[in-house]
Amino acid sequence: MKINRVEIKEYGRFHNRMIEFAEGLNVLPGIRKEEQMAIHAFIRQMLYGRPKSQTGQTEKEAVGEGIIWFEAGGKKFRLTRSFTETEDTGELFCETSGEILNAQQDKIDSVLGDISESIFDNAVYVTALKNPSGSSLVREIQNYIKSSVGTGDGNLELGRTMQMLKMSRKGYQVQMERDRKAQTEQQKLLVGEMKKLRREAEDLEEEKEQIRSQETSLRMTEADNGENILDEKIAGLERKNFIQTTVLIMTVLLTFAGALILAMQMRSPIWAVTVAAAGILISLAEGGFQMGTVRELEKRKRYRKRWLNRQGKLKESREILDEEQKEKITAITNLMEEHQEAQEHAHIPLAEELEIDSLNLAIDTINRLSGRIWNRLGEDMLTKASEILNDVTAGKCWDIIFDTGSHVSIHAGEEEIPIEKLNRGMLGLLYFAFCMAAGTVMAGEEELPVMMEDIFGMFGQEQFLAVMGWLAVSGRQTAVCISHTEEVELLQKAGISCTIL
Repeated sequence: MKINRVEIKEYGRFHNRMIEFAEGLNVLPGIRKEEQMAIHAFIRQMLYGRPKSQTGQTEKEAVGEGIIWFEAGGKKFRLTRSFTETEDTGELFCETSGEILNAQQDKIDSVLGDISESIFDNAVYVTALKNPSGSSLVREIQNYIKSSVGTGDGNLELGRTMQMLKMSRKGYQVQMERDRKAQTEQQKLLVGEMKKLRREAEDLEEEKEQIRSQETSLRMTEADNGENILDEKIAGLERKNFIQTTVLIMTVLLTFAGALILAMQMRSPIWAVTVAAAGILISLAEGGFQMGTVRELEKRKRYRKRWLNRQGKLKESREILDEEQKEKITAITNLMEEHQEAQEHAHIPLAEELEIDSLNLAIDTINRLSGRIWNRLGEDMLTKASEILNDVTAGKCWDIIFDTGSHVSIHAGEEEIPIEKLNRGMLGLLYFAFCMAAGTVMAGEEELPVMMEDIFGMFGQEQFLAVMGWLAVSGRQTAVCISHTEEVELLQKAGISCTIL
């Protein structure tokens, strides 16, 4: 693959910028760090589409448009793309065949062939190290070497991938524990609610028993209830009242008749008055007895009415309690069914458990595959990186050691030097060697270009010239950004063949 020309019509701070790349070593001097990153990001986006942030949203800097001329698979292409906030449009033109192709990303990927986005990031694009010095720089380089040697793809970074998987698994485990705890709490609440309802149902039963006792106490005999007895007594009093009333009337009538007869036959008013007086006294006595019976009758009727009211209220209260008890029993039955369903659901694997099983499978798979990948690419990567390091150090460092503990050291003559004891310049050369080895090992049949940010800040003059000299004769198309124009003079004085853009 070769990149022949790039036209940035609009991207970030760039407007109508044209860059033509030649064969061999291309040098872009005086370009600031942000501009270097922007150029590489633009080329990457033109070939592989706009990047996504960690949240899956399109990055704001991804809008823009431009044209890139490149070669892949023995053919020349011109790719025009425009990225707006809402859509991507473009045209892919094969200059070799004159055919206009579909500019969808899947078609562009098929043209690029084996040069995937991951390979571009790790074998084509060489980024500057983030940490300037110290143990953090050593750790960054060792992690890069570990991931590159372990997978053949520094972008995959198995260590970080494993850590992310484990973090995800931990998150699912926490969520699963929360769900299980919530299920347990829910079951406890259901059991507590059932106990509460049972107590309330028992209390209602006790109240009903009290009402039944009160109803029983209103019964006057075991064979009959109080209402019948009261009715019988009232009926007896009514009969008694009727008899007394009849007797009283008869007494009054007889008294009146006797007095009249005596007065007419005996012509004696004294006997008539005496009989009348006696009749009146008898009538008054009978009237007193009769009034007593009437009062007793009214009393019994009032008592019956109160008895009936009391009986009705007890019956109404009992019916209300019966209804409430039925509702409680229904609620208890529903809660028992819900509790049973919750217990059955507790035996069903949670979604989090399925995710944890999937993550465990992924972790196990990565552990198995990492060994296979090492057997296929790891040794090739170490061998090639050792050759490159030997070239740029003029034979001073001839072997890189990567032990079973993933620790890096180098052979310098008869001495084995651990990575922690290397100076900044040697660390930079070690990083460069592995970046170039990645491009060679992962290239396959397609030769890959190199696009390099300014990584020379840690190099001395001799090391800078050694790296640039190696790039100039490597046979790979290389575009190197350097921050200072003075370094161009060093290249020219050293006679290193390059194209200044």
